[in-house]
Formats: sequence, C-alpha cells, structure tokens
Amino acid sequence: MRLKHIIVLSAISVSVTACSLSHLLDVNDTPDGQVVDGGTVSTYEGAVGLYRAALFAMDSAISSTSREVGVFTDELGGGGNLRLDGRTALEGEQGVVPTAYADLQTARVRAAQASELLLRYGSPASHPLVGHAYALQAHAIMMLAEMFCSGVPLTEVPYERDMKLSAGLSTTTLLERAVALFDTAYSYGKDSLPIATFARVGKGRALLSLGKYAEAATAVAGVTTDAQYRVTFTERPATGAMIGISFWTDPQNTYSYDVPNPEGGNGIRWVADSVHRQDPRLPMQTVSSTQFASPFRQEKYRGSVETVVVADGIQARMIEAEAQLQPANAPQGPWLETLNTARATRGLAPLADPGTATARIDLLFRERAFWFYLNGQRLGDLRRLVRNYGRLPNLVYSAGAYPYINFLVVVYGPEYVFVPPKAEEQYNPLYKGCIDKRP
Repeated sequence: MRLKHIIVLSAISVSVTACSLSHLLDVNDTPDGQVVDGGTVSTYEGAVGLYRAALFAMDSAISSTSREVGVFTDELGGGGNLRLDGRTALEGEQGVVPTAYADLQTARVRAAQASELLLRYGSPASHPLVGHAYALQAHAIMMLAEMFCSGVPLTEVPYERDMKLSAGLSTTTLLERAVALFDTAYSYGKDSLPIATFARVGKGRALLSLGKYAEAATAVAGVTTDAQYRVTFTERPATGAMIGISFWTDPQNTYSYDVPNPEGGNGIRWVADSVHRQDPRLPMQTVSSTQFASPFRQEKYRGSVETVVVADGIQARMIEAEAQLQPANAPQGPWLETLNTARATRGLAPLADPGTATARIDLLFRERAFWFYLNGQRLGDLRRLVRNYGRLPNLVYSAGAYPYINFLVVVYGPEYVFVPPKAEEQYNPLYKGCIDKRP
C-alpha cells in the first residue's frame, strides 16, 4: 500500500509565514484530520500539516490511554465495560481495547511520516518540529510497551514507499526503540524546553521499565522540577466540539466512572476519610447514586478546557527517587528527600522513612499513583512491581470480589496486560499474537 495519494492532513491550512515556530510547538487548537490528495504534502507547508495531524492523533491517544488504563487498573470503575474493568478480555476477541491500540499506532505512523517530510522539506529552523515528531513516535511506542503484551508489531508506513509489515516485537525491544527515538528527539528539539523535557523524561521512563535505574536517573538529571510538556485540549468555537479528551468534559461521561476506594483487595484508597484530609493531587466529588458501587467521582479532569501534563519535572524526581532506592534493601541516595522535594511543590507534609525495603517501595509507588492519577502510568507501574521487584501479580493487581455497576460483582480474570485487537492478526500475516502475556 502506498500513501502518496491518500494521507491524513490537517483540515486547517497551515501557512508557515502566518504561524510562528513557537505556535506550532504548542498543541493548543490542534486541528482535526481529513483525507486529502497526497500531492499536497510535497511542500514544507504540507509537512507541517502532517505534523499537526500527528499531534491530533496523539491527543486522541492520550485520551484513550488515560481512560482505558484507569478502568483496567484500580483508578476507575464502572463505565459499562465489565470485561475491561474485570480484566477478562481475552486475546483474539474483536474489540479488545480498540481505541487505545489504534490511537497509539496512528500517532506513531503519522509522527514518523511527519519527521521524514519535515527533514526533506524543512531547514535547521524547523528542527524543533522534527524533534517533537520523533518524541511523539517514542511516546507512542513506550505506551504500547507499557500497556500491551509482549509481541506488539510496529508496521512501517513511510511516505511514497511501500508499507513494511512487522512481526511482533518483545516488550524489551519496544522500550529500547523508544529510548533511541527519544535520544533523536532530544538531538533535534533540545532548544525547545517543552520538547527537551518530553524527550528526557520519556527516555527516563522507558529506561525505568527496562530496570536501568542509573541510566534513567542520568536521563532526567537536567530536568528542573517546574519543567513541563503538556497538552491543552481547547473548544472549537465553530462547532463547540472538543478536540481530544471529550471523555472528561461531559459531566454525564465523567460520572459514568466511579472511583473505587479501594478496588479489590489490593487497590489504593484514593479518597480520605475526611474531605479536609483529601490529598490535593486527587480532587474528588461525592455524588448520590444507587447505580454505582462507589459514590466518588474524580475532579482532576473536568470542564470545557483541560490541560494534561504528559512529562514534567515531578516525573523526573520520581524517576530519580526510584533509582536512589536501588537496591531496595540498601538505598544509595537521598530518595526520601527527592520525594519530599516534589511534595513541597503542592504544600504537602514531608514523608518519613518507613524503615523496611518493602515499605519503601510501597511508599514510592503510592506517591507515583497519586502524582500520576489518570495519566496513563498506573499499568506500567503495576507491571514494574511484578517484573522488576518480584511481587506476585495477585498481590499487586486488584483481586477478590468487587461490587460493580448496578450491583453486579466483578470477579477478576487472569489478564494483566492489554492485547492487540483481532484486526491486527487479520490484516498483518506476520503478527502471530502475543509472545508473552505476563506483566
């Protein structure tokens, strides 16, 4: 299949003379996509249009991964998807997390095409855009590695050349590829603070999943605590439609998901006993409802305009703290001071050392859970607890009986990761299913 004649571009014409580079690096007002003649792409303006289409695809991916990771783990309940919430979606079934998988693969492919064309038609002045496109590729691949079973394919769809199908790649291979792409992203985008933050924190996060703690800490060492790469989803005046996380903007949709407190035997208790003691990182609301098991609803993402932090200095500090805790039974650095440096930014009281290796890791991952609630990181953290720290899955993931919507009771299944949808196997003969479905 060739993409010269059919390719996704921005629906809004992008004039380079009318848009500053700093504006293009901002994902606010990212336009929707449409299919147009590929000949339009063979200019710098067309390459920028494709770049912005990649941003739009990533906006959708951020939305779907946030929601689906939240329901699959202990962050959210309800939503009407019992198989997702109960971890009973089996490999090969049509419709197993189709949104997140498709969104991440689409964002990856569009970003790869955009980086190719920006390098072909651009100049050194457009290198930050190139860096951003590479970072988007890397982030998509990292999320596929964190969410899905080992064996996800990365089919290549270059512009004006034949598509190259991919066999399934191991989780390690995906993470290593993400690290390499984040390095490339930084080399092109280091002069833009948001893109440099995105690349450095993303690299550190991927290295953390690989168990390369010292390298992860080195990757984020230069990221200041106040640095951010964030995505803002804004309302389009013409239609009133939202770009990106429509999931959080409609109160009816927001309230179709409750906040388990806790979910199953291992879930985190997200809501304090008293509203006056509620952690400011987890704003909550109580609603009256007989339909849901929990009366609590998240207030982190609500309203007509939402800003989602994808990578920031807080993530950098959490990566450093985990590296400083290695080995867990004999910490080698000021891990507690690092955690408390982050907490001080929200006026939170400092933590005390719980005194044992197991309790220290529990404390670190609880801090991560509170900082990164609904940011799509929870599943990667649960998997790392099993894979890197030797915890048993049934002691990490939600287990036991859990009351569900309309008084149904969830009986958790044996699934600890997402699996690609059946369509991947139908249309990609090189894909043979998951290599390994362990965390």
